[in-house]
Amino acid sequence: MTGFFFAAALLAPEGLALTRQGEQIIPHSPIPEGSERFAEETAAPGTAVGYCHQHVGVSVVSLWTWGGAWCLYDDEHVWKISDETAEVLLGIAQDALPVPLRYRLPSGLVLGLLGLAGAVWWRRRGL
Repeated sequence: MTGFFFAAALLAPEGLALTRQGEQIIPHSPIPEGSERFAEETAAPGTAVGYCHQHVGVSVVSLWTWGGAWCLYDDEHVWKISDETAEVLLGIAQDALPVPLRYRLPSGLVLGLLGLAGAVWWRRRGL
């Protein structure tokens, strides 16, 4: 595994800078029928609904996420919206709005927990 990251670092245009951070959008759905006009007035034509958050990671693995909020987005812009607006736009009760699993359980956290469980299992087997 370490060899993979070392090889990727050598091939990366930035050198050893494999860390990444910033804003990330998890797509949710296109604008539901009947809400297109509302979305166009709030943001712009051709937007979609997503969940926007901050993250930090290594290569393609997100290690931690925070600051999640619903948003409208297109190829160039992001418009954060309140939970109340998302409720109206998606037609889902505010307490039932689904927070994406990729936000709640970043892939790096899952891989770390699996690695820890594997290490414990390996140690208990006495290998």
